[in-house]
Amino acid sequence: MTIDSRVAIPQPYALTLDCLNCLSTLAEALRQRPGVSAAEPDAVVGAPGLRYQYDDRVVSPQEIDAWLTIAARDLDARTVHQVLAVEGMDCADCAMNLERGIARLDGVAHADVNFASARLAVEFDRTRTNDDVIASRVRELGYSLTTTDAPPVTERMAIGALLQRRSNQYALGSGLLTLVGLLAWAFGLPEAVRSGAWIAATAVGGIPLAVQGVRSVRATRSPDINLLMALAAIGALAIGDYLEAATVVFLFSLGEALEGYAMDRVRRSVRALLQLAPPTALVQRGLREVELPVSEIAVGDQVIVRSGGRVPLDGSVLRGSSHVDQSSITGESVPVAVGSDSPLFAGTLNGSGPLVMRVTRLAADSSVARVIRMVEHAQAQRAPVQRVVDRFARIYTPAVIALALAVAVVPPLAGGDWLEWLERALVLLVISCPCALVLSTPISIVSSLSAAARNGVLVKGGAAIEQAGRIDTVAFDKTGTLTTGVLALTHTLPLDGRSEADVLNLAAALEAHSEHPIGRAVVRHAQTLGIHAAAFDDEQAIHGQGIAATNAGQRYVAGTEQLFATAAITPAVLAARERVLSDGGTPIFIGTPDAVHAVIGVADTPRAGVRQALDALRAAGVRRIVMLSGDRPEVAQAIGRLVGVDAAHGALLPADKQAAIAALRVEGRTVAMVGDGVNDAPSLASADLGVAMGVAGSDAAVETADVALMGDDLHALAGTVTHGRRTRRIVAANIAFSVATKLVFLALAVAGIATLWTAILADVGVSLLVCLNGMRLLRWPGAGQGRGQGRGQSHDTQHEHEHAHALPSAGAASAGD
Repeated sequence: MTIDSRVAIPQPYALTLDCLNCLSTLAEALRQRPGVSAAEPDAVVGAPGLRYQYDDRVVSPQEIDAWLTIAARDLDARTVHQVLAVEGMDCADCAMNLERGIARLDGVAHADVNFASARLAVEFDRTRTNDDVIASRVRELGYSLTTTDAPPVTERMAIGALLQRRSNQYALGSGLLTLVGLLAWAFGLPEAVRSGAWIAATAVGGIPLAVQGVRSVRATRSPDINLLMALAAIGALAIGDYLEAATVVFLFSLGEALEGYAMDRVRRSVRALLQLAPPTALVQRGLREVELPVSEIAVGDQVIVRSGGRVPLDGSVLRGSSHVDQSSITGESVPVAVGSDSPLFAGTLNGSGPLVMRVTRLAADSSVARVIRMVEHAQAQRAPVQRVVDRFARIYTPAVIALALAVAVVPPLAGGDWLEWLERALVLLVISCPCALVLSTPISIVSSLSAAARNGVLVKGGAAIEQAGRIDTVAFDKTGTLTTGVLALTHTLPLDGRSEADVLNLAAALEAHSEHPIGRAVVRHAQTLGIHAAAFDDEQAIHGQGIAATNAGQRYVAGTEQLFATAAITPAVLAARERVLSDGGTPIFIGTPDAVHAVIGVADTPRAGVRQALDALRAAGVRRIVMLSGDRPEVAQAIGRLVGVDAAHGALLPADKQAAIAALRVEGRTVAMVGDGVNDAPSLASADLGVAMGVAGSDAAVETADVALMGDDLHALAGTVTHGRRTRRIVAANIAFSVATKLVFLALAVAGIATLWTAILADVGVSLLVCLNGMRLLRWPGAGQGRGQGRGQSHDTQHEHEHAHALPSAGAASAGD
């Protein structure tokens, strides 16, 4: 019979074969095994494997496991994964040509060029090719590999780097020679002087373009925009339009240089993250203080962070107190007070006092390192619209060359003027350059992702930011998302003439030594009112019911109604209990075994500013907001009323939340689910957009969600939706403008109205306008406003109420919240 099964990649190969391409290779090989009818990759993070179907009459799972061990070992031994920094790419077309050129090499299994970060990710078989062959192909295509991709840190250095590029130097030379020709024409010098200058300008700027175009054709079997411009320049020279030829070459090269500069500026906005964490740290070694590179510091080391210094690694405060600016990681603009045991994140800035911290994560796993990896991974994920444009561009350039050839040949064969139609064909070549169209999406998407990252919102790629712009419904988890996740005392209801102060004194004395969240909430509230009650004697936890203690020979109890079996439960007691329940709290009875003196209530309270955050979502265009909670229905309803959601549903297990998300999607809604990324993983995965809260301390949330709010700040969610909508509008505008301009000038070119001058000016102008329009997304909506409001408690404390204790908690009804 046919059986479904899963096999994990054996260690240590799972660490190196956690790659979808490698898993696909293994799956294809497994499908060829006798008895195996199907096999697919199962790319679970940290535990990659294969899902397969097999006939147990032909092959056994043990045989498949043995085969996989041998196959994984062989693939691991042969396969090399590298990520290399590339210099010289000025446009997205360059990236596509480089990608196709590397992919065509024998032994290369996969190549991906990330134009946004200027990196080449390549996977190859070391028995068939090597690093030198790949580097040689990169040089052959006109680019170079660098040992470091550290960006210039100032604008002046960036401009200096721009001028050092050989292609830009050729462009500058071409421009100077074109100017010389114009001056010769202005001063009435012989025609040979000005024509010679323009021919030289065309040669200086055009020969590199021609060489690059020929290299691309040889490596990729496909023409590129460099070849288009070279052919246009050669044609202009052939018909004697020397100034037009020089202008075409110079303006095209200038446009490429400016596009490259614009893209470098966007890259620098992300790479600046690399400079957040200092390269060294001051470490305590016994009685000595030693400055060491962060790469040599181990978990558990004690590190000194001086006032005004940056935190070098993730850790927690051992000694000292201060205010730390966490804006570089969380987007929080207001410095956060830290003291003993407070978490610290690499790259944040220490303010007012020196700190001694204990390292909890290595440099490679720090918050800054994870942010950089996530942003670079996001940049590498092409948006759906970008993939469409890229596919279109691959067939567009050859089609344009064929069309230009037809324009140059067919009409003259029918009796037209050869010179006139050749010039029209040249104009067609120039105006058909796909630069603007190819640039229209990536520069916008990368600018958008960069702005989000700098404001504490990590978006996993262009598809996610596009999806954020479509959201019309948002579903929220309750605990730790809409609420603080920490219980607070909400009701103090005396019953027998006692004052509230007397009740709090009694409750605080009973709970003085309690470690349970309910007990902490009682003591914390009493202390804020200046009540510091001494603990009673003979404390006794009564499992599942409450706590008891003795004072001056009298026994007192606090807990559930079951503790007061011998007491008279009066209508006043019942009314107080119902009041707490109706407000979404958990009632706690206080008194002696024979009498109830008071009822207090504790509840998980809404975050400060949560209603304003939800109002901001509605202002951003979200039409429906719901809450999905594992808590009791009455608790969910009460919190829902307080925060202002449109609907609140309680008593939901994780599978119920997932079903609720599915039901919303069936209604035709585009749904975002906001949760902690652990209990809510199924619903986060099933929503159109999964959003994780408080990710600075949670690895699981990063792996599950499409968007991560590093600052645990709900206000950033409205900004993300607004930013997504703006991104979609700008991308659409860029594409529409590029296509419309091309169509207009194509018609003008065929009609003989457009000239080479107007064609090249239109091409360069549209490309630069597209770049500038896309770079508008480097600005976050409402920058400098609304951040730092409504912050909740630490993500690490959000589930305190789930710990076992004698008293019931508001969240005890379900593990789903």
